[in-house]
Amino acid sequence: MMDLAEYIRSRSRKVEPGLSDEALAKLEAELGVRLAEEVRRLIAQVGGYEPLCEVRWQMDEEDVTFALGPSDWCPVYREAFPAYLQLLQNGCGDAWILDIDPGTGECGCVVLASHDPSSLRFHFRDLEDFVVKTLDPNFDLAAHDDATFRNLPPEGLPVTEARHSIDVVIREYANMLPDSYHLFDMRSGELPYGFCWGMHGADKRLRFGRELLFATEPEPRSALSQWLRKIFGKGR
Repeated sequence: MMDLAEYIRSRSRKVEPGLSDEALAKLEAELGVRLAEEVRRLIAQVGGYEPLCEVRWQMDEEDVTFALGPSDWCPVYREAFPAYLQLLQNGCGDAWILDIDPGTGECGCVVLASHDPSSLRFHFRDLEDFVVKTLDPNFDLAAHDDATFRNLPPEGLPVTEARHSIDVVIREYANMLPDSYHLFDMRSGELPYGFCWGMHGADKRLRFGRELLFATEPEPRSALSQWLRKIFGKGR
């Protein structure tokens, strides 16, 4: 991992001071885990920064922060990401969050947790990728998100099919789930990508440990919607 603190200071027009020992301890208490050492060093030196990329929010633009832990604004995200930092918000209930292993404190990918549509959109492979892109004046975050949205699959892999997958992890997960569930495999593929969970019942969405494997139970379709889907390929 590069020296992200120095990278940020050399590029951003506004850099927030790092967290004190007390503030960092409070943040880790909210997360329930001690952060990886390289992330602790970053946060101790830089508390946030102004991005240089094109953001184009509907409301006032926000700065990137490393000081916000999990929020109660959407509990369903805490189910998928037991520990996370909120990095960038749009003021409309959506946030780019950094996935954190609640057992080790190691950081994973950066995901846009969106409520409209209700989805998880996987944007950046890690924190370094996020920092570099948001400090690139030629990077268009809104266009990047548009590409992510276009890549969202209309529905997942039915569990009944997943049980016959050549992927042993998918088979293991599928064998733990009821027949009615669908799986979404976010472990591979060219970023950006993601999936919608709102249409599948948010209260029944599960994650398979630390794997980027998710399962939902689709909402029941009416007889009319099933007929429309069969005839026209549309409907829910």
